[in-house]
Amino acid sequence: MAADRIGPGGADRPHRVIVALGSNLGDRQSFLRLAVSEIGVVTAACQMFDTQPVHRSGGARENG
Repeated sequence: MAADRIGPGGADRPHRVIVALGSNLGDRQSFLRLAVSEIGVVTAACQMFDTQPVHRSGGARENG
């Protein structure tokens, strides 16, 4: 995992990062849980938010 790699300058320690994930197809919650599990060490996570689809004017409909 990325936390096991040696970073710039030879620092042999994990890096703190913030990651935002999103999903708009299928079982969204399961896909997000899978994505978080694939990251590796996760020390904190916020709740999931379900929002309404956003439509583009003059284009194909998104999220569905």
